[in-house]
Amino acid sequence: MFKKMLEYAGPYKRLTIQSGLVILAAVLVSILPFVFVYQIITPLIMGSPVSPAYISLRILAVAVCLVSHACLYVKGLSMSHEAAFHILMRLRVHLQKKMEMLPLGEIQGKGTGSLKRMFVDDVDSIEILLAHALPEGFGNLAIPAAVYLCLFAVDWKLALMSLASLPVGLFSMCVMFAIGSRDMNNYYTAGKVMNNTIIEYINGMEVVKVFNKDGESYRLPSTASRPGTSQV
Repeated sequence: MFKKMLEYAGPYKRLTIQSGLVILAAVLVSILPFVFVYQIITPLIMGSPVSPAYISLRILAVAVCLVSHACLYVKGLSMSHEAAFHILMRLRVHLQKKMEMLPLGEIQGKGTGSLKRMFVDDVDSIEILLAHALPEGFGNLAIPAAVYLCLFAVDWKLALMSLASLPVGLFSMCVMFAIGSRDMNNYYTAGKVMNNTIIEYINGMEVVKVFNKDGESYRLPSTASRPGTSQV
């Protein structure tokens, strides 16, 4: 799916990849403070002598890492959002050109609400994937990988115990998605009908007032909204 979306990125594909690398660097920098704190706590627990310069240097390193993480993360998100909004613009232009090639009857058959949802709602929903899921995905995968590598380096038994909860979490998520996906098709179908009916009703309000069809015209969106509200 990401590969399909990046086909519309054009020159902004590189910016999307760069934003992912910057956020990945920010995530890796955010792990280093735990290493420095570990280096401070270990000699204190073991009773080894520690100089003030040793502790001060690591506290300074923690502060530098925190500031670097904030700067890199904000910069990465700024780059990803810039690329995402340009990609959405290019996608809407592509949809417009494709719609211009379709027969008028097919466009009318889709309905005003369906077209509005496609150009506005559906395209806007991709923004989260492009601006957050794609660039932040590398970092979200890097954090658990780095943490488990550190756990195995410190104590492999503790690392295996922490991994024991992973299958339980995956099973719970699979059950949740299986239950939630049963009614999703009915939900989206009802939403499409409701969108079409409401937008056509709003667009035709002047005609409705002229011919005194208030009751009859209001009955259409009211009827169309019932399946949608029953799915919520």
